[in-house]
Amino acid sequence: MKFCTDHSVHGALVRALEMTGVDTVSARLLGPRATDADILAFASRQDRVLIAQDADFGALVFLEGQVCVGVVSIRFRIRSATQAADTARRILALPQGGRGAFTTLDAAGKRRRPLL
Repeated sequence: MKFCTDHSVHGALVRALEMTGVDTVSARLLGPRATDADILAFASRQDRVLIAQDADFGALVFLEGQVCVGVVSIRFRIRSATQAADTARRILALPQGGRGAFTTLDAAGKRRRPLL
């Protein structure tokens, strides 16, 4: 599994993913002026599932048709290292690590929409 984390992702979640040994890079590598479209394209070029904590990526994928490997959109605030570790486990438990789908995680569950 390979992931790219958006600027919006809580640092504790990034650390929790890295601690599992999963190949994770941060979109911060692209600099502060990188747009969401730039970040999604970078993740796609790198064959990585994008993990984000903002809702803008759904419009890029489904309305604008931007190609991607997969997106995991986290729709709750991570408030502790324990919650970050639990969220990392939820991501790693997704079918194919979230590849081929736009997955929304909320506090109570998940919704998975296959990519075309």
